[in-house]
Formats: sequence, structure tokens, C-alpha cells
Amino acid sequence: MGDYTLHSLYTTYSHMIRRCYNPSNEAYKDYGGRGISICKRWYNGKRSREGFLNFVEDMGPKPTGYSVDRIDNDGDYSPDNCHWATAKTQARNRSTTKLTDSDIPEIFDLASQGFSQRAIAREFNVAQPTIGRILRGKSWQSETIKELV
Repeated sequence: MGDYTLHSLYTTYSHMIRRCYNPSNEAYKDYGGRGISICKRWYNGKRSREGFLNFVEDMGPKPTGYSVDRIDNDGDYSPDNCHWATAKTQARNRSTTKLTDSDIPEIFDLASQGFSQRAIAREFNVAQPTIGRILRGKSWQSETIKELV
């Protein structure tokens, strides 16, 4: 792989660490400032060759035009919550995407018709785990969902 500090994946890895752990980084408020961290396999409090190589092993090669994306926008950076994604996919996974009480019955209706959580998430422009939490009654605090669960 050559000198890992020059490798393009190392840039991705380094930026991920800065977003989570450097309060002077402009993106920190949206990551570390919200409590987002990096799993110990990838980062143990300091940058290390081992952590970086674990990141590369778990994520695989970075496709051109893709960046690291957390599947659950409120979850940490970890092998089970990260994948390579396009900007379009990442736009669907933003914390600024909001659902309303009126969306909840439609989500349950689509699920009862056999639509996958992934398809429902795309329809409402939210992360798939958000739909799963709603369907399990774990995410939406309203009278609407109490009636449907």
C-alpha cells in the first residue's frame, strides 16, 4: 500500500478523526460536539498505523467519488455503521431531515404492504435505522405512534 500517510484513504481517516475529536475543526459541532466518536478498533485516542489499517480492512477500497458515511446518522464511526456512499446517499442521511406526525401512519402503512425499511427510508429521505426504530416504537414520541405500535 505504500506510505500510509500519503494514501488517499488516510486523508479520509484523518478527517474523520478531526471531525470527532478536534474542537477547533469547523465540522466538530456536527460530529464530536454531538457525541459522535470512532470505535476503538479504528481509533484508540491517537492516530496509529494499526487503527488506520483496521479502518482500511473493514471499509475496503474507496470507490472514486465516494466518502465514508454513517448509516445511522446518530451512531458512531464503526464497521457496522459505516459504508462508502455518494453525496446523494449521504444527503438522505442528514440529521436535518425531519419527519412529522402525519408521516408516521404512512410509514406503518407502507411497512404493512411489504415495502422494505430501505425503500421507506428513501421515500421519506431519512436513514434506514430511523425507520426501523419508528416501526419498533423506539424513536417517535407521539400519540400517533403509540396508537400504531
